[in-house]
Amino acid sequence: MRQCISGLLACGVAVTLLAGCQTESQRNAARKLKELEKEGIATATWDGLTLTETEKTDLSQPKSPGAYLTRCYELSIPHEKAVETILTTAEEQGWQERKDLGTDTTILAEKQVGGEVATLHVNTDATAPDCANTKGRPLMVTLTYM
Repeated sequence: MRQCISGLLACGVAVTLLAGCQTESQRNAARKLKELEKEGIATATWDGLTLTETEKTDLSQPKSPGAYLTRCYELSIPHEKAVETILTTAEEQGWQERKDLGTDTTILAEKQVGGEVATLHVNTDATAPDCANTKGRPLMVTLTYM
């Protein structure tokens, strides 16, 4: 009986320690996510763009894929005007567009954030899976580290 109780106590201590510990990956992702959330573009609002969904790094995963913050918008203004509005705000906040890295559906910009290069993705693809619950032709804005 004594061995059984000792084993249970040891197991309980181990579980408690493991539950309270974060992996290095989780700590890095948490730090980077906080840096991204401090960015003005992460909380900006614009006329004609209605925030419908937000997704961010799941810090409960032991092997976090990195830090990201995604926001989906429904538009009541033309798509091109919405992109122009977001990029104007981004430029005012120090983001530099990287036309050499963008595609037909994604505009990229970079900025030093927390001592590392962060990337702003403005996705104009109407089928963006991260915005599945957004009506119409959604616009997706993601902040991440490359």
